[in-house]
Amino acid sequence: MKSPSIITLLFGITFVCLFIYNFHPYIYPSGISLEREAILSKTCPDSITKECSVCPAIVSNSPSEVTDLSGLNAAILPFYLRPTNLQPLVSKLANQMDFETKWFKTIHKKLYQTDEIQMHRKRWEMVYIANIVLEMGLCSKGKKGLVWAAGQEILVSFFAGYGCSILATDMPPDGADISAWSNTGQFASSKESLFLEKYVAKNDFDELNLFEIFDETLKEHVGSILLGQKFIIDAMDLLKPGGVAIHTTEFTLSSLDKTVDTGITVLWRKQDVEYLVHSLKVLGFEVYPMDFGAGTGIFDQKPDLPPYNLQQHIKLQIGQHIATSYGIIIKKPESWANKLTPEQNFCKN
Repeated sequence: MKSPSIITLLFGITFVCLFIYNFHPYIYPSGISLEREAILSKTCPDSITKECSVCPAIVSNSPSEVTDLSGLNAAILPFYLRPTNLQPLVSKLANQMDFETKWFKTIHKKLYQTDEIQMHRKRWEMVYIANIVLEMGLCSKGKKGLVWAAGQEILVSFFAGYGCSILATDMPPDGADISAWSNTGQFASSKESLFLEKYVAKNDFDELNLFEIFDETLKEHVGSILLGQKFIIDAMDLLKPGGVAIHTTEFTLSSLDKTVDTGITVLWRKQDVEYLVHSLKVLGFEVYPMDFGAGTGIFDQKPDLPPYNLQQHIKLQIGQHIATSYGIIIKKPESWANKLTPEQNFCKN
């Protein structure tokens, strides 16, 4: 019989769910990135930011920042204005048509306990993730979760309601960016701030959940697209064979080239997702089918503009970009131990 599986949830710039089988102690990946950087620096001695001949996309050749967007209009590229794959188990962009599917309405009702659907990309993220978790049977009694930068996302209590034991973490209360997160309800100061009684009884929540401040070294994983790519790859070390990772992140629909590459909020491009996927496949991971259709609904083509009304917020303008969310599903194969070549093992650890 298999040991209890583990659910790992990471909230913040990228929201991640990792479902881990036969996992043993709680571990943090803070040292994994540094170890892999040391390996890559031997492979690419000039600079770990150049293209690596063995694992090219891990170090990404995307520009570190964009300083001039004056010539870029805030518009959606025609390339993205096409129908999307409406199946739930697909790596894809947030879109209006998903809100009208049976799977979306069913999970939305469970999460928000109302038939009234707010067309907001963050609701799409929550429903997208929760549906995958439930569809794949990855959250039940006896399974455990590990959460970084938990904020006050509803999925912590929601998954606890299914019997999952979750360790949630957030940044120290004196963290440099704490005011930006706390002012928008995205900082968890204690375990109590994560509790939502509509999903789970308080006694069960207290028994199933723990809360800790995370290590400062995890700050290295945020602040740029490159660090986001590396963090996603490093986090896969927490998966045992058969485990599944679910990520969502902000995505620009206005350019295939220019973007916001550094800062609290970064906007991934198609090429950034493709670099990540290439790296993951080089390392032997499986990525669920990818789709880059942003949809053809009225709210797919009519973005919400500042100061935002939040009712039709699937696409929104951020600076000189029209942005939305992109979700990606990754699996560590059951045959992981026997799948890697010597070169891939070298890159892997």
